[in-house]
Parts: sequence; structure tokens; C-alpha cells
Amino acid sequence: MDVHNEVGTGLKASLLMFVLVLVGTLVYFVVQQNDELFQIYAAQDVDTVLTRQSVTPNKVDSTQPAP
Repeated sequence: MDVHNEVGTGLKASLLMFVLVLVGTLVYFVVQQNDELFQIYAAQDVDTVLTRQSVTPNKVDSTQPAP
């Protein structure tokens, strides 16, 4: 009985380590993807700001009095 119990404990420990490594790997890849998406969206925001600044503003007709 003791041998089966030790084998079962070793198997459970190995399975637990495998699951922990698998979950850790998945979490790592999800964090990496989120970081890449954050960088992409940040770059898009910078591009938006730069394109807004490069657009010339509308000219104001100074011959009309201000309301």
C-alpha cells in the first residue's frame, strides 16, 4: 500500500507541476500580447495626434465682426 501511495503522490506532484508550468506559460503569452496591443494602440494615438497637428486650421474671416 505504501508503494502505491508514493507513486500516486509523485504522479500528482508531476501533474501539478505540469499544470503550473502550462498556466504560467499561457499567462506569459497573454501578457506579451497585451503589451504588444498596448504599443500598437499607443502608436496609433501618436499618429492621430501628429496628423491633427499637421492639418491647417480653418481661416477666420476677419472682415465680419465678432458676435
